[in-house]
Amino acid sequence: MAINKVLAALADDTRRKILLKLQQGKISSKDLAIALDMTPQALSYHLSKLIKADLIYET
Repeated sequence: MAINKVLAALADDTRRKILLKLQQGKISSKDLAIALDMTPQALSYHLSKLIKADLIYET
């Protein structure tokens, strides 16, 4: 895990909101997008950044 990727991922407010929501438990990407009032495309972009930073993983 490269520290630069982690810090860059955490620097974004939207990605921090995603992480806070995921702390509450598993949630589908559709429900996550609705909860955060985001388009699926925008959510996918942010999830990709979090995955690349090894902060989340897909199941």
